[in-house]
Amino acid sequence: MEDIIVNGVKVGQVDEAGDVADSTARSITLPSGAMATVRIGKGRDLIKVQKGADPNDPNAQDMFMFAIVAQLAKIDGKHITKEQLLDMPLADVLALQKEVVGDNFLSLIPATSQS
Repeated sequence: MEDIIVNGVKVGQVDEAGDVADSTARSITLPSGAMATVRIGKGRDLIKVQKGADPNDPNAQDMFMFAIVAQLAKIDGKHITKEQLLDMPLADVLALQKEVVGDNFLSLIPATSQS
């Protein structure tokens, strides 16, 4: 870890992967026993996930929550992908979803357009 100093004040840390440590991140033990770290999402996270979505993919809406979780969570200190989430135990996936956006996670999934 390397400290990030701005005007002589420590404002964060960068790890080996170049990620800025977030002091608001929470650590949880998943039902499988794996350790997860989930940071608080920001608008830029949402934009990044939306930019990465393929508008021609009929599964894009279904993958939205997985993309948000993958953007904000690490498991055992490693980044995860939405594809890795597909193969995780359901209890772990649900625990991560709840941690990322709370009890109302379904309200974040964009509504389908009725054309």
